[in-house]
Amino acid sequence: MHCGVDLSPQPRKYIRSVVPRDLNCMLSEDTSMFRGMHQQDAEEGFQFIMEKLEKEINQSRPDTCSLSTLLPARAPFTADGTSAPIHPFYGLTGNLLECNVCQKAKPISTDYFLDLKLSLCPFMDGQRPFGTLRESLLHYTSQERIEGPFDCYGVECSHCTLVRYVEDLDRKLDTLATTSTPVDLCGDKNDDGRHRSSSNFSVYDLYCRTQLRGTYTCASRIHNVRELKELTDMLAKRVEQSRSSGVCDIDLDDPHCWTPDQRVVWETNGVTDPLDIARTHATFLRHVELVRPPRVLLFHINRNVYVSDTIVKLDVHLAFDDRLRLTAPLVRHCEPITYALVAVVVHHGNERGGHYTCYRRVTSSHWVHISDEHVVDVSVADVRRAKAYMLLYEMMSL
Repeated sequence: MHCGVDLSPQPRKYIRSVVPRDLNCMLSEDTSMFRGMHQQDAEEGFQFIMEKLEKEINQSRPDTCSLSTLLPARAPFTADGTSAPIHPFYGLTGNLLECNVCQKAKPISTDYFLDLKLSLCPFMDGQRPFGTLRESLLHYTSQERIEGPFDCYGVECSHCTLVRYVEDLDRKLDTLATTSTPVDLCGDKNDDGRHRSSSNFSVYDLYCRTQLRGTYTCASRIHNVRELKELTDMLAKRVEQSRSSGVCDIDLDDPHCWTPDQRVVWETNGVTDPLDIARTHATFLRHVELVRPPRVLLFHINRNVYVSDTIVKLDVHLAFDDRLRLTAPLVRHCEPITYALVAVVVHHGNERGGHYTCYRRVTSSHWVHISDEHVVDVSVADVRRAKAYMLLYEMMSL
């Protein structure tokens, strides 16, 4: 961004306080909240600047048309599989939903993030605040119960739906196989004109005839039961695939969930549209993992809580370390990652307004505290005592 030139690194003899007027002008042109002398939230300002930066970068790229333009703007890999440049602040979180009944998980859904918004207490009421950053982070990724006390509530489970449907089909077949066949349902007669005894029919033929109550011919009855068994076997195979993988990737609301041949099986069993089958709902467990941690991991500590229906700032200390090691269950499908603390943003004031200052690491052991044009050396102990509003960590290794 050309308007941020004044903020770029300078030789030591040229270092001075600057007012980024071009940057302020650009921000005020795009959004009214940056106009005038109003105080703004540092985290919101960061989000807005990053969005503007990404927009300018995308606009500066050559305007070419190819299949690669169909890829997501922030895709981590190019079309040929090679690694593409990734915004250092962007990461991916994964939302995992697991059924509390069958323990099968839905396919993981991912979301991009610029920062992780952490709370200072479990219920945003100011009670029992967390003591450390890790406690707050574990709370962020902890399991959350999504209740379903009645059949019409909770989360729909496609695996439980198919299991229940297969069980219903099995019961129908069992009923047909064990039901005695009245003489008038057999329909066939011997040469002397008397009805054939039910003992002369196979079990398979008997439940064919019992099911259809003599409405159709014997051949039609056998065909109907064969189709019923074909549907049962087809669904049982899908259920077994979910059991073996632990993930149920069947989207029953997707019209393309079933192949044309499978839809024919449904239709021959009286189900015109598989989307209409009764669904099963259950309690699910939801938790969040870092699927792709960013190069620069930014935490936003939400200090606003509700006390007596009023928003107030919770001015308590949250302990943090200058090294942060992420392991399971915080990260997914990768080795443990170590981050080094590079900056701490502090808000001085209350929920109505105040002033932001920043602790910045210059070298591994040298820190400075920046408040507008005032810059002073501070110790690591001073940094750790700060009541952080934003914490920036940079990845050290993978």
